[in-house]
Amino acid sequence: MRAGSANERLARQVFRKATIKLIVAEAQPATIMEIASKRVDAGFIALLTPQNFLSKNPQIKLKKVGGEAMFPAAVTWALPLGEYHFQQYLNAFLEDVKSRGDLEQLEQQWLGALK
Repeated sequence: MRAGSANERLARQVFRKATIKLIVAEAQPATIMEIASKRVDAGFIALLTPQNFLSKNPQIKLKKVGGEAMFPAAVTWALPLGEYHFQQYLNAFLEDVKSRGDLEQLEQQWLGALK
């Protein structure tokens, strides 16, 4: 798993007796490739990342364990410091989507696998 990630912290809490191999990588698919190459036995990865990656790379044969997120978390957007106007735009957009009743449809479309 990626060194310094939230997944590392959670894995250390949940799998206290496991040997945890940390990698330095810019993206979570690196963890998937470690599993596929059999350099590690398993990975502790966000739910959507493997689904998206494996659907685009069907030649990689891996087994998904479990069907639900172990630690569901809210989705957040990180913005550069000082991006006040974009932050306000996103807030207004989300309020508009909520008021129209479209938020649930968008959540299902884009985050359906998390539910």
